Amino acid sequence: MYDLQILVQYTKTLKLLVVEDNKDSREQFVTMLENLFDTIYTAEDGIDGLKKLQQHSFDIVITDINMPKMNGLEMIRSLREKNKDVITIVLSAHNEERFKSTAKDLLVDSYLYKPVDLAQLIEALMHMMQKKKEVL
Repeated sequence: MYDLQILVQYTKTLKLLVVEDNKDSREQFVTMLENLFDTIYTAEDGIDGLKKLQQHSFDIVITDINMPKMNGLEMIRSLREKNKDVITIVLSAHNEERFKSTAKDLLVDSYLYKPVDLAQLIEALMHMMQKKKEVL
């Protein structure tokens, strides 16, 4: 069992970018994360996400896969060219092996299915926090 207080102490100091094309989903997801992160930015698609990534540095990027203009995996590919250390979490409504394989190749830290379960997200964040602390 994970200690939620320790997770919150850690995540409150991090800058998060949420990339989701569906406005309602994006707003619901941000509402779900407001107790974990003090600094949350949002983007409507991969191109908007890349703009935000050029303007700010983020510790974590959570992105949908299927989006217009540029999908989440293409955005992560561009991100990885400049920053291999940012934590990435991919959200998908589809259980397609090609997406999982590409995500693995891009060193995506976690692959979660929609609708996102808060307990799964917390577990993924806790796992990443522990991994990051090993590096520190």
